[in-house]
Amino acid sequence: MKKLFFTLALLFAISFGANAQEGKVAPEALAKNELSALNDAVGLTSQQQTDLYRLFEQKYKTLADASLSDERKAEFSRVVDLKIQATLTGDQNQKLEANRKTFDKARTSLNSK
Repeated sequence: MKKLFFTLALLFAISFGANAQEGKVAPEALAKNELSALNDAVGLTSQQQTDLYRLFEQKYKTLADASLSDERKAEFSRVVDLKIQATLTGDQNQKLEANRKTFDKARTSLNSK
């Protein structure tokens, strides 16, 4: 009987812990999704994908920091956008500007998760 009770308690604790974490999306998943949206918009090289994935991963880890003010988060996002523009070629930047609404909509949906 003790083993049954212990097993049920352990099962309950594990399932409760898993449910508590469902509300948060990992920065890695958000970075991968944003990279995919950007790749669909402009077509990235494999080196650009690697560089931008690391940038997006760092972006989502930083933005998840609750101690940062809204102004600092906005400034950090602006810097990330400048780094994206610096990483892309001239043609890719033109494609991004042409598809800016679609890309921003995809990015906004990621940030609301």
